[in-house]
Amino acid sequence: MLEKLEGQTLADLAKMLSRTENAGEKFLAKVYSFIPPSTPQFLEFIKHVKLKEKLFPNEHGAAILIGDISKIVTSQTEPVFVTKDKKLSVFFILQKIELPAADYLTIVSPIPTGGERSSYAPNESIAFLRTFLALFFGKIVQYKWVADFEFDFNGQVSLPSPVIRLPLHADFFKLVAPDLAVKIIDRLQLQLPEYRIRLQRACNLFDMALNQSDEAYRFASYWIALEVLVGSTGGAVKNKLAEAYGFGSDVSRVGKLLLFDQISNIRGDLIHKGIFTKILSFHERLLQLYFWDIVIFQIGLPNQSLAKLLVDSGIAEEELIRESQNEKLT
Repeated sequence: MLEKLEGQTLADLAKMLSRTENAGEKFLAKVYSFIPPSTPQFLEFIKHVKLKEKLFPNEHGAAILIGDISKIVTSQTEPVFVTKDKKLSVFFILQKIELPAADYLTIVSPIPTGGERSSYAPNESIAFLRTFLALFFGKIVQYKWVADFEFDFNGQVSLPSPVIRLPLHADFFKLVAPDLAVKIIDRLQLQLPEYRIRLQRACNLFDMALNQSDEAYRFASYWIALEVLVGSTGGAVKNKLAEAYGFGSDVSRVGKLLLFDQISNIRGDLIHKGIFTKILSFHERLLQLYFWDIVIFQIGLPNQSLAKLLVDSGIAEEELIRESQNEKLT
């Protein structure tokens, strides 16, 4: 499904999209830089592609729009978390933007209104369509994300509401240990270039995870960081933790005492079955602490049992109980 913006309004596009089965009252649009090898060839190609809803894995449709949206997208919003008057507050910064007048590739998908359709459906459909386009054109026709916006049946543009995850349970588990920080700093200064390269790459992935809003991607980034750190796959991560904790060959203790099997099962479902539900706060905090348990072992410091401290605190058990209660309510 292709629509050219020239001579059309967003209201026209909304009417066209409203004919689809899963249309809601609003539409999500994601805008990308459009750098085709040949615009006429791209348009000719895409006109022959009928984007039926059954094509999409989630059976939720999307449309492609080519044209200049520089006059439509004039601002963006960004949430900022701060502590003010001893309370956590969320502020939204509204930024004016002036896009260059040019053709952009915009992918639009209806936002469902209740029912079984997930609120993530539009993002999932857009992700699939971008992957599909990459088969034929790579990333060049969708080279870089530019902006997001929403619009309704009247063509009224609004800024999308970002998904915000407030700190929960294990996010507040802290280690006020300046002595340990000093020891780590002293040891890291002595490491050889080979280890420094490996650690830096793992930290880059760790950093990506910290700021990633998509939970599956966040989990995967943490997990790959661990695999880079140990230089092998998930089994090696478990073995390395067993070494760090002095469990020897009894890796089952890692699975039970450090809740590693719970984390590993999430990885297995995601990689082997394509299933991902959510990452709880203690899952994420454990992944962070596994990372540093391994680093501490690799640089020759005594084991600090960081992950076990979290497990023994009871935070994980408390969060699981609350999660079970929430599921019963829904």
